[in-house]
Amino acid sequence: EQLDGFRRQVQDSFGKEAQERHTLTHEIRNLQQLNAQMAQEAINLTRALKGDNKTQGNWGEVVLTRVLEASGLREGYEYETQVSI
Repeated sequence: EQLDGFRRQVQDSFGKEAQERHTLTHEIRNLQQLNAQMAQEAINLTRALKGDNKTQGNWGEVVLTRVLEASGLREGYEYETQVSI
């Protein structure tokens, strides 16, 4: 009886540890992806800042669009993009 109780505790402990390890692995993968995105954004920003005015303008529009969308605004409803002539 005591052995069965101990066995259950060990199994529960291993199960919880496996679940926590899985969660940690998932979070590490998310951080790796986020790090890669940030690195690419930094490269894009560097290129835009060193580039011509058109590139800088395009970069600014992309950043602004992301900010507006992250704020819950929708293109065509709460804001319009500049129309090229």
